[in-house]
Amino acid sequence: MTQRRSGDDGSGSVPRIADPNLPVGASPGARAPYRVDLDEPEGAEGTNNTAGGSTSGEDTTNKPGTDRFIQYSQRHLVSELLFCCSTGNLKRLKRVLERANRTITSEPFADYDNRTPLHVAASEGSFAVADWLVKSGVSLNMIDRWGSTPLESAVYGNHSDLVKMLVKNGAKIKDRVSGTLLPLEESHLAGAAHTSLPADTMAWEIPDGEFSNVEEIGAGAFGVVYTGMWRGTKVCLKQLHKHLNADEVAQAEFRLELKIMQQLHHPHIVQFLGTTTSTEGLTSIVSEFMGGGSLEQVFRNEELLSLKLATQMALDCARGMAYLHGRSPLPVIHRDLKPGNLMLTTNRTLKIGDFGLSKTLSVRNKLPQEMSQAFNMTGETGSYRYMAPEVFRHEFYGPAVDVYAASMIYYQLFSFQQPFSGRNPVDACRAASLENLRPVIREGYMPPDLAALVTRMWDPIVKKRPDFTEIIQILTPVAARYAAQPDASAAGPACCVVQ
Repeated sequence: MTQRRSGDDGSGSVPRIADPNLPVGASPGARAPYRVDLDEPEGAEGTNNTAGGSTSGEDTTNKPGTDRFIQYSQRHLVSELLFCCSTGNLKRLKRVLERANRTITSEPFADYDNRTPLHVAASEGSFAVADWLVKSGVSLNMIDRWGSTPLESAVYGNHSDLVKMLVKNGAKIKDRVSGTLLPLEESHLAGAAHTSLPADTMAWEIPDGEFSNVEEIGAGAFGVVYTGMWRGTKVCLKQLHKHLNADEVAQAEFRLELKIMQQLHHPHIVQFLGTTTSTEGLTSIVSEFMGGGSLEQVFRNEELLSLKLATQMALDCARGMAYLHGRSPLPVIHRDLKPGNLMLTTNRTLKIGDFGLSKTLSVRNKLPQEMSQAFNMTGETGSYRYMAPEVFRHEFYGPAVDVYAASMIYYQLFSFQQPFSGRNPVDACRAASLENLRPVIREGYMPPDLAALVTRMWDPIVKKRPDFTEIIQILTPVAARYAAQPDASAAGPACCVVQ
């Protein structure tokens, strides 16, 4: 059996899975970034210059004062603002406007489809950005090329909290017959609008008095995690911080996670059990208690995992993700797949949790109907070390982003080496995105069949990455082979460097 070892000096030969000196799949030349800062030079857009520049073939795109520079800068500014609205990055949105010496109300900042920042924020569910845009005084009822207002975008996106906020501030829907603006309740979308959680939410409500022995076990930026006993079963409770209970943005994001968890049911998805409201009015999501902690904790403890257990965990992850991507009619992309979100039971069954960044693919004009097509979602979400290159480059992306993230997790599962160990996560992600850098797989790091699978999963060409159904087909016989080996639990010396 191939052993995973530590202290490799890189001198061993490589079975052409990866070169110890070159990044996997590296291209001969460095790839230009998908987008650049306004004040950074960028290559010429063409050799023929318009008024304001020379006719000698000299590029004038970045020469201040020329018509081409003004046009280029304006296009780039609109693109950057819309991107910030899509990602929900309010801090960056404000910074871009400040650097450009503009205000959000100085002009519409609409793209070629006449979609404004509010259209994009409403469509993508970026509540914090939409709330700031409305409070800043942007026009609430701009019409895009499809005749839609921002409110209609929020309705089609099924963002109930955004719909409620926009309606409260006077947003309307354009009537398809008369062309006039109508209140939501009088429009053709009146029946499709839901400004509160679905009625069946009440079926999930658990009386607060049914919980006992409640203890805090962790806390994050948004909430506190507790354990407790409920009807003889140990459960987990996730509750917003008290100071965020009145925060409209935090409440919207919390309800989004609740909405997603209510719909997911699979043996390898952390089981949603219900909701409960405390006497102080604080709502908690109740889910099964995962007694084995997270995979991140296993890595941090430098625990030695046999290939039998590692391949089984990889298979569990693939099965859960295949369920998410294969849901009909609304597939789900996790977007934040990382060891910290992969939870373990006491017997080491792996389940996927934390759907705070998940995105449901719904049916809309700009959205694809086939999972093989790309989907223009949001930008820099998730942890950089596991972030797919197309996300970092702010490009269209789809379910393959989860496959890439899983490849980095599998790399650590099978080799006991953290992806891009010793490198700053952001720098590593930038190199992976712009230079096709990948973690090195040296001889002895992992069995060749697993190394081949990992290499396919992180392929720079998105279409070449296998989906999770194919990954299951590949891993099933491999996991069975290791499970049948009596010495499968005896692995070599391990080293796991985790920052």
